Amino acid sequence: MSSLKVFLFLTITLLLSNWSEAQPPKKQDFSFEELYRQRTYRNFIGTKKLLIAKALHLPASTYWLVLAAVERTEDRELWSMDKADRTEAKIFVYEQQSKQIDEKLTEAINIKLGWDKYYEPLFCGGLGSLAEKDFKIVGNKITLTQFYAPATERSNCTVEILFRNGEVVVQKLGLEDTSLEAITAKERTLANQKALALLHAGKTHEAVLIWEDLYVEWKHGAFPKAGAVDEVLNNLGFAYWKLNMYPEAEKILLECKKNFPQRKSVYLNLADLYRDMKKKNEAVFHYQQFINMGVTELQKNYASKEIKKLQN
Repeated sequence: MSSLKVFLFLTITLLLSNWSEAQPPKKQDFSFEELYRQRTYRNFIGTKKLLIAKALHLPASTYWLVLAAVERTEDRELWSMDKADRTEAKIFVYEQQSKQIDEKLTEAINIKLGWDKYYEPLFCGGLGSLAEKDFKIVGNKITLTQFYAPATERSNCTVEILFRNGEVVVQKLGLEDTSLEAITAKERTLANQKALALLHAGKTHEAVLIWEDLYVEWKHGAFPKAGAVDEVLNNLGFAYWKLNMYPEAEKILLECKKNFPQRKSVYLNLADLYRDMKKKNEAVFHYQQFINMGVTELQKNYASKEIKKLQN
């Protein structure tokens, strides 16, 4: 071989060697057979019916997270139809280079996820409420979406597990209440916002119709505490005042004051109403109550000026 060919051969070999060394190690396929050799995993499964066995590689790490769910055998007579009540699940952290379950990391993650909890909303039914589709990779994270439904409360919980700064991090994204009461509260909030938009557009009568419906729901409907009831009452009383419907405004505003005495604006609205109804003493009294509640300087100046006018 000529010296030029030898030089080219050695150069190409060196380049290929350097390129190979620069590549990250290939992710190996996960072996459940290898995992089953681990005593911790084998003891958890035992003789119970295996419902889920799903492994995901935690992006940018050498870890695999394995979701294992089995059917609970304890206290069968106390089981409900709730999936979280009938299922026991756990996350195992498997390190692919050592081919071992990281016991400490496994324990720490499962404590944060409340794997042994079944009825605590903070943990959304523990890991027992997870379905296979709820354990997935999204971007550079593994996400767990749990659904919990004890009695009348329902919550959706999302947890993210990611590898950051050389550590496995578990972060909860909070709870979303999806109960019928929460849905009702959202619907009433949207209706209130629609009524406010109508009021600002000068369509006071249309706004009043919406607030009257919300008032009836508060008095006679289900979930009387759902939504910002104090705001609805205050807004309806204010709208009645704008329409010169003074008796109706007084009734609603006094009802708001009685049930929600900490709402500052209702005192100002009552003061303005009584001023226009020529009830000076009641007006002064409510302006002063409004000031005493700790208001802005601008609001204080307005109420003080109205008091002076009424006392002159």
